[in-house]
Amino acid sequence: MHYVVTENRAPTGGVLRFLGPNDRVDVYRSALRRVDWADLSHAVMTAYARGADVRLLRQEDARG
Repeated sequence: MHYVVTENRAPTGGVLRFLGPNDRVDVYRSALRRVDWADLSHAVMTAYARGADVRLLRQEDARG
């Protein structure tokens, strides 16, 4: 599955923690402004450790 984390949208930390090798997470810079960023950042790193393809991106496109 493909998940996106931005200032305005994100799956729950619980969902992110269980991602693995067949999953991708795009984390946009605006996500740093989220009030729950601390929890989400831990979840994203757990997904990365479990084998998910985590990409840190600067700018959202028109759809983001």
